[in-house]
Amino acid sequence: MRTTTSKVFRDIIQANYPGLDKNPTYWSFMRFLLFGSMTKDGELLINEWRLSTTEGKLHLLNHKNYCGKDFLNKFKVDVLPTLKWSNWDYKKGKARVAYPNFSTEILELLDKEIVNIKESRVYFETGLKFSRKRQKVDLELMREEAQTYFEFAKPESLELLDYMNNLPTNSFSKVIDANFDETWIAASKLKDKLSRSVQVDILLSIKDNLKPLYKPSVTGNTVRVFPFNKSILMLRRDLRKKLCKGWYEFDLANSQLAIIGKTWEVNEVQQFLLSNRKIWVELFDHFGMDAAKLKIQDSDKYEAIKKVFKDNLYSTIYGMYDQNVIKDVDIRLETWGLTKGGKQFVSYPLINTLFTVREERMETLSKVGTAKTIFGKYLKVTGAFNKKGQPDLDRRKSLRSILAEQAQAVELYILLPILDLAKCTNDFQITLWQHDGFSVNFTSTGRKDRWISRILESVNQRVSELEVVTKLEFAKL
Repeated sequence: MRTTTSKVFRDIIQANYPGLDKNPTYWSFMRFLLFGSMTKDGELLINEWRLSTTEGKLHLLNHKNYCGKDFLNKFKVDVLPTLKWSNWDYKKGKARVAYPNFSTEILELLDKEIVNIKESRVYFETGLKFSRKRQKVDLELMREEAQTYFEFAKPESLELLDYMNNLPTNSFSKVIDANFDETWIAASKLKDKLSRSVQVDILLSIKDNLKPLYKPSVTGNTVRVFPFNKSILMLRRDLRKKLCKGWYEFDLANSQLAIIGKTWEVNEVQQFLLSNRKIWVELFDHFGMDAAKLKIQDSDKYEAIKKVFKDNLYSTIYGMYDQNVIKDVDIRLETWGLTKGGKQFVSYPLINTLFTVREERMETLSKVGTAKTIFGKYLKVTGAFNKKGQPDLDRRKSLRSILAEQAQAVELYILLPILDLAKCTNDFQITLWQHDGFSVNFTSTGRKDRWISRILESVNQRVSELEVVTKLEFAKL
């Protein structure tokens, strides 16, 4: 989230909302309302953690003695009478949604501010002039804030979280300073206005904070780690490659598909992967499109359609009803001129097979009632059965979660040796972690090739041990 703005913008906000000066925490919450990250549905979520940390009352939340509504009511009276919010539901894990309802004038100023890099910056909350010294202090405070999430982390992820959140900033500052202008120009030329605005805002946040910070899932149902702040991790792939030019990117090929192909013993998936076929290329071909040609001619369209395929492949694997997959594909592909894409997607033979196998897998898991991850952790199925003896919605949700957690645990198990290597040398650093892959900055060019060989060897050893049909691919950005 942006920490700095132009002085002009801050002065206008202060003039329009004088109540901000009644309480320093009001400035913090206003920054969130203006620059906070939206969900994919365009919602600005305000959970109890966000409100309690804004007020400096996380200790009350930890003791279940915090009421966020009190703060919201005060902010509404003192600062922003137009602020509204939805109800929340702790049991369902549903956070409040904020509706600031800023005036047209403020929204227009915000649009201009998001793409403003020419004016000197000040910290939005304090009005102090931006400096490298203050940037270090700000980043340390943010790191400490991210660390408050660690109590939710799986034991298997703690070492990874600690490593990634304590990386020195110099690797990031060097690559950002070298490549920022080129990346900024590319982002400014994006055709889609919303995408352009989002990517430019992320770049400005990167300029403020430099390095990514990570947090675990607060639900505690995965070993994966997630972005804590707006950072390089949230950039589009093409822009991330520009900004990180000089680093090396490593990815597990067909990671989740390969893992379930082995752990679920799906012969069709195993044979598909052994033949070195690419699932995304085949799906494009299934829709009558040449993936390689489209990627060159219209990279935006290629990336958007590939994301639809990827999201719904995983939805298929982890239990989404077929009619919901069809609906999602229909809606999202229609934007790109493809009608009735949902039925075409599920008619692809491998997708059809996965629907059948996953239902069998979920039925078996539902009957057994427990499962175990590769790290030896036992997972218990929750929820009940309906009158027909089928899993109810809660139980089905639990089954989906367990299947995903098992596969994601295997994914982390395969890649964790990289962390051991990185911790024993200064010749390279893991700079980004993205579930099924990571980026590396080699600080010793003379020993780079030797370390690449060791990285590949350490992962291939685990892949061979598990007999998962995947491999670690890499490229210099």
